[in-house]
Amino acid sequence: MQKLSPLHALADLVGIVPRYLDQTGTETRVTSDETRVAILRAMGIDAATPESARAALDELTAREAERALDPVRVVRASDPGAGQVELRVPEGTAAAEWWLELVPESGEPRRLSGTAQPEWNGTFMVELGEAPPEGYHALRATVRAGGAEWTGEQSLIVVPDACPSVAEVAGRERVFGVIANLYTLRSARNWGVGDLSDLGALLEWTAGVGGAFVGVNPLHALRNTGADVSPYSPVTRLFRNAIYLDVEAVPELADSDEARRMLESAEVRGEREALRESGRVEYERVMALKRRVLEVLHREFAARAEGSERGRAYREYARAQGEPLESFATFEALSDEHGGNWREWPEELRDPE
Repeated sequence: MQKLSPLHALADLVGIVPRYLDQTGTETRVTSDETRVAILRAMGIDAATPESARAALDELTAREAERALDPVRVVRASDPGAGQVELRVPEGTAAAEWWLELVPESGEPRRLSGTAQPEWNGTFMVELGEAPPEGYHALRATVRAGGAEWTGEQSLIVVPDACPSVAEVAGRERVFGVIANLYTLRSARNWGVGDLSDLGALLEWTAGVGGAFVGVNPLHALRNTGADVSPYSPVTRLFRNAIYLDVEAVPELADSDEARRMLESAEVRGEREALRESGRVEYERVMALKRRVLEVLHREFAARAEGSERGRAYREYARAQGEPLESFATFEALSDEHGGNWREWPEELRDPE
C-alpha cells in the first residue's frame, strides 16, 4: 500500500473526504490537493508546503495522543455500546486509575472512578452503568498512570435509531398536507412575495380541508438581491428574512400618519400592483419597497418604546439573543454601507470581532 503524503494524511485526520459521489449519483468527484490546502487553511491549519503539512500532522497527532478520549462521539440509542466509554493512555501502560464525570443534557451529573488494565494499544472501556438517554451530553475524564496524567472532554451525542414515524407524530398512519415555497404564494393583498399572513391563511385553508401540515422553504435571512436569493445560502440561519413580514400587520402602522400616507400614495400602490402582477419573484424590488415603510414604522416604534409593553418585549428579545443578534445586525449594517462581499470591505472591518 502506498504511503500517504503528509498533506493527504493530515486531510484524512481532520475528516476531509478524498472523494464523493455527486447529487446525481453518477459522477465521483475527487478532492484535489488545492482543495485540501484551502479547506485546511479555513480550519486554521497551514499545509501549503510538504514541510508545513508534516509539522501540522505531527502537532495534531501529538495532541490526539494527549487526549484521554475522543472529543466527539455519536451513538444510536439502541447501540449496546451506548453505555460504554473508551479511554486511552499511551501504548504499553500496565495499569491506570480513571475518573469520569457524565453531565447529561438534563438531570444530575454522574461521577465514576476505578482502575483498569489497558489493552496493548492503551485503550480500555469504562461502563457508565446506565446508557444516557437521547440528547447531547458532556463527558470529562482524567486518567493517571506511571506518575503521568491525561485529561479529555467529549460531546456524547445519543441519537434515535430512526426518524419518527407518521403515526408517532400525527397519531394516525396516514395524513396529507401542502408543501409550498412561501416566496411563491400570491394573494390579493401581498406585495409580490408570500408573507407570514399568507402563511397563516394557507394553514387555515389546509386545516379546513383536513390537512395535517404545511411545509415551507427555509425562512432564513437572505440578501434579497441579485443571485443571493437562495433559501439554502442564507446570510445566517439564526434569524429570519424580513421580506416575509406583512408590513400592514405591524401594530405601529395604526399610529403612523407618515406610513399610512406612504402606503396610500399612487407611487407605492402602483409598485405593489406591479409586483403582484409580475411573472417573477422580485426580491430586490419587494424588499426595497417594504424597507421604506418599515424604516418609518421603526422610527415610530423607537419613539414610543420607552415604557411600553412592546418596548419591554423588544429589549427582552434583544437580551435573550445576545451577541449573535448584535453580530448579525452589525454585519447587515456594514453590508448596507460597503456592499455584500465582506472581502471587499475596508481592512479594519473584516474581523468579526
